[in-house]
Amino acid sequence: MVEEIAVTPSNINDGKAGPDALPDNPGQVFADSAYRGNHFGAAVRAKGGTPRIVATGMWGRGEAETLARLEA
Repeated sequence: MVEEIAVTPSNINDGKAGPDALPDNPGQVFADSAYRGNHFGAAVRAKGGTPRIVATGMWGRGEAETLARLEA
């Protein structure tokens, strides 16, 4: 359920602007690959949440590499 939104200028990367929109104790935070960087994930964890960012770039890789990347 969306509980809050924030509007930012289009020249600001979503992953950089995202932490400002996080509520305290956000729970599980689902986001697309624009939020994959450490900056956003660290902000989610700092507020007590768990980042759930979509995994991209998995096609065409071996099974072992894909599973290792997903685990990471």
